[in-house]
Amino acid sequence: MQAVFIGYDIPEALEVKWEIIMPELDKKYKRIQYEGDEVHIIAGDFTGEPDIKFIEDLVFAYNTDRQINLTLDVFELDEPSILDNDVKVLVEDIQDSSDCWETTVLGAREFLMNQWDYNDYETEEEMYRHMYEMETADYEELFERLAGIDYTMDKIEEA
Repeated sequence: MQAVFIGYDIPEALEVKWEIIMPELDKKYKRIQYEGDEVHIIAGDFTGEPDIKFIEDLVFAYNTDRQINLTLDVFELDEPSILDNDVKVLVEDIQDSSDCWETTVLGAREFLMNQWDYNDYETEEEMYRHMYEMETADYEELFERLAGIDYTMDKIEEA
């Protein structure tokens, strides 16, 4: 999984970053806090090089048009530490407490992703967007998405 960080050098570049570039990237990519900075995740099988090229072109266009120096850093993201995939959890049906099982956050994520079928989407783009959002959801977001289908998830404290 990769992430991108947009840097800047002058106040006008800062304004372009926060008022134009970041909101534009928010439309397609998940923004997270990472080591004190805000970065966007480029993740999964549905994105990759075309996404990086799009962001590079966007930064280049604003640098050229505004004569500023936004920078783009692309780096590998330590996925487990960001998404807590190895954390053990108890997943439970809110309507039927006998329907529960122990798994990991990754297992809960896979369970959630398997609740939708290709036919549940109007377009392929909508399906890829939804899968991307579930794939990159942090713990709290995953908890909320599970609640949306009447399930809950609690961390299992290791002794």
